[in-house]
Amino acid sequence: GEEDSMYKVITGIELFRGIEEEELTGLLNSITMREKRFKAGALIGHDGISPRALCIILDGKIEARKYLRSGKVVYLKPFGNGDVFGAGNLFSRQPIRLSYIEVIRDSRICIIEETEILKLFELSKQVLINYLAMMSSKVQYLNHKIDILSQNTIEERLIFYIEEQQQIQGSSSITINHSKSELAELLGISRTSLYRVIDELTSRGVFNWKKNKVYFPSDKIF
Repeated sequence: GEEDSMYKVITGIELFRGIEEEELTGLLNSITMREKRFKAGALIGHDGISPRALCIILDGKIEARKYLRSGKVVYLKPFGNGDVFGAGNLFSRQPIRLSYIEVIRDSRICIIEETEILKLFELSKQVLINYLAMMSSKVQYLNHKIDILSQNTIEERLIFYIEEQQQIQGSSSITINHSKSELAELLGISRTSLYRVIDELTSRGVFNWKKNKVYFPSDKIF
């Protein structure tokens, strides 16, 4: 039933990695969690979720984005089944500015308030270590994204990413280890914009993009 599927999703998240099933069952039974349903088109953060809560998507799809004063939209991240959001806001003592989070598909979300997460830390050192590891990964990801977003145009962002991958992979042809959706998110653009700039660079002979491989003419290597 839904309760079993909820437990299965929750136990699979990074926060509970490395914890035995019996111990984890006891931990989850010691805290209060609640489930909330959202219809497609709803705005999360404006309806029924505290800004200081860990949220786990049990079923559905949402998308986070920020609208800049310039009118541009920065696409932050799509979230699907088993994904977690809100962890970065926990324990903040600064006013929290929520991202614009839209429900793309009808969704069921498990909500664990900050006070309940604190209980888990007190009960389990491993949960605390996992949370710190999550935050470390988030900081690294954001630093990387800042480097990319500092590029002025969509084309410059994509070329910056490709140059970086060439250095990491040590090859003039590279493997893209992201889906198009994930890459668009990393570049802070829409998938439509990503496809357009790939087509433009391909037509100019800068590279040849086939599935998850990018090949370069010898005179076009960055």
